[in-house]
Amino acid sequence: MALHVHVADVDALAKRAEAAGAEILQQPTDMFHGDRTFMAKDPEGHVWVFLTHLEDVSEEELLKRMAEQ
Repeated sequence: MALHVHVADVDALAKRAEAAGAEILQQPTDMFHGDRTFMAKDPEGHVWVFLTHLEDVSEEELLKRMAEQ
């Protein structure tokens, strides 16, 4: 199972999660869809994806960015 959660500050949360023993699967990264995300796995094996919204991206811009990936 993977859970997506929007938070105010993914960078601060990533630091706290790592200090608490979470396995960081992806360090905080700006993503093409306009969010900054990081992924972590908790001790029970659940994967968490945390996001902070950075910008609104139009459908046209989103498709352009996806094509560039």
